[in-house]
Amino acid sequence: MYRLFNYFHKETKDKTEGGLVYIPSDNSLWPKSWTTVVYKQIERAGHIILKPHTPTAADFYTVASSRKSPETFTRGTITLDQLASFLQLSYGENNTGSAARRLVPSGGARYPLELYVLALNIEGLEPGVYHYNIKNHQLEHYFWKDFSPEDISKYTSYSWAGTGNALIVMTAVFNRTTQKYGSRGYRYMLLEAGHVGQMMCMAARYLGFNTRPLSGTRDEDIEKLLDVDTTRESLVYCMGVGT
Repeated sequence: MYRLFNYFHKETKDKTEGGLVYIPSDNSLWPKSWTTVVYKQIERAGHIILKPHTPTAADFYTVASSRKSPETFTRGTITLDQLASFLQLSYGENNTGSAARRLVPSGGARYPLELYVLALNIEGLEPGVYHYNIKNHQLEHYFWKDFSPEDISKYTSYSWAGTGNALIVMTAVFNRTTQKYGSRGYRYMLLEAGHVGQMMCMAARYLGFNTRPLSGTRDEDIEKLLDVDTTRESLVYCMGVGT
């Protein structure tokens, strides 16, 4: 029997982690790092400014009930503007309040997740690897690459993944949450990844295309592609995007 998940779940029921974690009830005593939202920006990258999403009316039940995980994608058209709206609706900032907030809940508003785009066939965007700069609503360019189905097979065990328009890779920057909540913070990061994944599914249907969550990812190969420091940041979720 597999025991690691059970051990972790039991050990993180104690929010204080045996006295190691202490969160004062008076938030004026919290260190600044607990209340500062951290944004990842790639200085070496070129930037593509994205068009802000323009809201339109839609019936929620119609959108939600149309969600499906297609067996394969047809490689129809998805534009850069659609991708921009998709990213903003999934994990972009909600600018309606005084504080920087996202469209999903986050434990302690720590926002530990980062989004990367493997662009396969997006109209108006060169194929390649990009990081979503949330603060500035931009795509930061890593490198150009025209991905073949064989290339995509290096990163996932699903043959259909290469038939889509893009793959969205979600990573977690652990310390943003664990510095406040300790090991239990890992639970919160996974919960948040689930919130974002569902927002992606709803946003895609609202915008007229499909998503399919991926579990069979080759994590180390994807992390190497993204050039992330896996002691600080690691893959937690991957989503296929297509028509």
